[in-house]
Amino acid sequence: MISVCDCATAIIKAVEKDIPDSEYNLGSAEPPTVKTLLKHIIRENHSKSILLPTWGKGIKLLLKWLGFCGIELMYKEQYMIADENYIISTEKAEKELDWHPQYNDKDMLMAAFDNYKREKENGKS
Repeated sequence: MISVCDCATAIIKAVEKDIPDSEYNLGSAEPPTVKTLLKHIIRENHSKSILLPTWGKGIKLLLKWLGFCGIELMYKEQYMIADENYIISTEKAEKELDWHPQYNDKDMLMAAFDNYKREKENGKS
C-alpha cells in the first residue's frame, strides 16, 4: 500500500531532481500481512466479523472462469498474486529521491475505512 501523500511527495521529489520519468516502487515501510490488517480493522471497529481462510487456487480458478463468462470481479493481475507473499523494495526511491514513506498500512487502511463509513452515513456510497 501507499498513501496518496507519500506518492505525491515522491513525484515532487522526482520532478525536483529532474528524473520524473524513472520507475520507482513506492510503499510503506515494513508492511504487515493482509490478515493482520483486516484483524486490526475488525478489532478497532469492535466488529463481530470473522476472517475465513479460502483456498487460493480455487478462488483463482473461480475468478478466471467468471472473467471468461464476462463477469470481471478483479483484474487477472490482481487475483493471480492475491495469495502470494511479496514485498517490493523501495530502496531505489529512498536512495535516488531521498524519499521515505511517512504513513503505515494500518493508518492508511483505517483512514480509508473511516472515510467509507462517513460516506455511507451521508448516503454517498
